[in-house]
Amino acid sequence: MVAARNTAAVMINGNPASLGPAPQTGTAVPAPLEPGTVDDARQVLLSRQRALVFGLQAVLGRINFDDPMVNVVNARLAEAMRERDATAEAITAAGEVPAPQPPEFEMPGDTTDPAQRDQIWGQLEAAVLAAWGRLGAVDASGRDNAIAQMLLQATRARDRGVGLPHWPGWV
Repeated sequence: MVAARNTAAVMINGNPASLGPAPQTGTAVPAPLEPGTVDDARQVLLSRQRALVFGLQAVLGRINFDDPMVNVVNARLAEAMRERDATAEAITAAGEVPAPQPPEFEMPGDTTDPAQRDQIWGQLEAAVLAAWGRLGAVDASGRDNAIAQMLLQATRARDRGVGLPHWPGWV
């Protein structure tokens, strides 16, 4: 459904280049998946959002203050923090407690290497995308929102040059 909506949006805008990098062959294979409860899925989403915030802060800390990317990273960091906080609030509103945040996260690359900045950022965005997919799979009442968030995350990952895996590698 996400792929169909994404393709439709591209066709309406008339710009196939906006699809970004071609899908990548992943290592996933069709297999039964137990996505757990809505709370489990929200906790996974929160963890991925926290990792994204951590990664953006690491990237930001290594950019020269006069680099034009500072404003781009700062803007996305502010959004990512709001999104993370909204997920934590949703967990609390459901009567659960957000899992404690670890002191650090393993990054999908070397944050000290400027050439890896976009790939690290894009991989973190793709991880949040997968977590939204998991939440959408178990939360019927929030599925439309999860799909909308998946579309947004797909754009964010592709904007950083990360090709999304084709099915079944998303969740």
